[in-house]
Amino acid sequence: MSDEELVKAIKEGNLSQCNDALSSFYFRPGLKQKSITKILQMGAKQEDAKDIFNESLVIMIKNIQRGKFEGNSSLETYFIAICKRRWLDLIRKKENTKVDLESDKSLFEKYSPPEPSPEMTLIKLEENKILQTLI
Repeated sequence: MSDEELVKAIKEGNLSQCNDALSSFYFRPGLKQKSITKILQMGAKQEDAKDIFNESLVIMIKNIQRGKFEGNSSLETYFIAICKRRWLDLIRKKENTKVDLESDKSLFEKYSPPEPSPEMTLIKLEENKILQTLI
């Protein structure tokens, strides 16, 4: 199935035509291997690359339905670009949530626990007296 036919089938929304088009794209010779290899070359793990491949397929379908695919490149090239972008987005997300405790060590060294309140001091003294009598 050609790229134009595939895009037309996805845009029209006929479920059986859309499924046929997607299965022909999904099972294109070498597409999955080429896409996963590109993602692995960028530092992904095998499981992540497979997940990104499937997520990118959904993104591509949505982009086609919204008219974002202009046809300036082949659908395969467009799809691989989506895979790369998805991986880079995941890397950025991981970097933003990553906490490096070693570099933030000074924050912990400067921290000193608050002084106990007078009530807590009295309670501790009473507890110590009770403990002394029990012993």
